[in-house]
Formats: sequence, C-alpha cells, structure tokens
Amino acid sequence: METLSYEPVPLPRLVPPPPRGLKACLCVGSLLVLLALLVALPPLAGALDYTRDIPLLEAMEYSLDADWDEVLTHPWTTGLVLLIPLEITALVAFMLARPTWLTRVAFWVGLLAPFACAGRFALFLPLITIMTLPAWVGRDDGETWSEGFVAMGCAGAWSMLWATAGCYLLVRRARGVKRASSRS
Repeated sequence: METLSYEPVPLPRLVPPPPRGLKACLCVGSLLVLLALLVALPPLAGALDYTRDIPLLEAMEYSLDADWDEVLTHPWTTGLVLLIPLEITALVAFMLARPTWLTRVAFWVGLLAPFACAGRFALFLPLITIMTLPAWVGRDDGETWSEGFVAMGCAGAWSMLWATAGCYLLVRRARGVKRASSRS
C-alpha cells in the first residue's frame, strides 16, 4: 500500500511586511525622539533662565542634574511621561508582530498617543514641533524649554515619525497594487 505525502502550500500574504529599512528608521528615529524628550522633560518640571538663549549642552547638563523623582511626578510632565511606555510598546509591537491587526493597532497607537498625552496642546503639535527646532541648536530661550514647548515638540516629532512611516506604507501598498494589476 502506498502512502500519500502531504506538503502544505503556503498562502500568499495579503499585506506585505514592513521593509527592514522602515523598521530601522522607526527604531533610530524613536530612539532620538526618546532621548530628546528625556532632555526636554526636566526643564518643564523646573526652570531655565528666561533671559537668554539656552545651548543644547546646558539643557543636557540640567537634565542630568535634575531630580528625576520630581520630574516624573510633576503635574505638567505626567502626560508626557505616560507617552514613553505607550510609544515603546507600539514600536515593539509594530516591529515584532506579523502584518495583522496588531501592527495596525500599534501604528495607530504610535500615531495618536502623542495627541492624547499632549492635553490642551494636541491640536498644535505639528506646529509646535516645527517652532521648537531652533531649541536644538541653542537658539531658543529658557522660556521655550521651561513652558514645555520643547517637550511638546518631541511628542509631535514622534507623531510625525509615525505619520511618515504610514505614508510610506500607503505609497508602497498603492504601487504594489498597480504592479499587480498591470501584470494581469
């Protein structure tokens, strides 16, 4: 009697996985934004000199010397502190999950969490992000740092990073659909 061998045939993927380059860009971009947010949080809980421009190294020294217990429990920083684990979880889920509903949820959490954590500044996050770019080259005064605009700019940068990744995936998906339809 002959035995029949059965080999499963893999099903084609309906949604292609994100390319490695996109994942690498998201990781590096998220790491830079996280570091920038860690530099920007202590001035929000404290105060820098309002009368002069603050060089980036001075802001970094201020962050290193800050009392982090006070920074993490300060009422103005709680929303942004909550943003850090949300964004890290979204990034890990997006990186490790296969292209399913979980990657879509991770993408939307990564995109919308900064708006949820920004409170009353949520509508202005993209504008604040662009406005605070001079702070990273030492061209903004202590008021910009101490009133939280730089920290909110970091939150907006995270959202803009996810939006850029989403646009890239949409364009990639649309091109894939055009190529597939032109072959048939």
